Amino acid sequence: MYMVDELKRCNRAAVIGILPRLGASSHALSKAIGVNERLEDMCTPLGVRFVDPYNVFYGRADLYLPDGVHLNKRGKEVFGDMVNQVLYLMCR
Repeated sequence: MYMVDELKRCNRAAVIGILPRLGASSHALSKAIGVNERLEDMCTPLGVRFVDPYNVFYGRADLYLPDGVHLNKRGKEVFGDMVNQVLYLMCR
């Protein structure tokens, strides 16, 4: 919650991209990459920070629950660290 309060204080915004699903088809993975690219293209001119977690999570079964969609405890920690780093850098 501290980082959210800091983000409000420094009046900045961030958008986090789509995570890959384990076992998804190459078509679905390609669509996720495309969405992330479009999001980044929209964020950049607005000065909104975009974080693309795709490469960090792609193929990392150790970060997901067996359903391949939801993050396990370790995956949540990795994701949270990524977000916190971005928020910290934004408000410095």
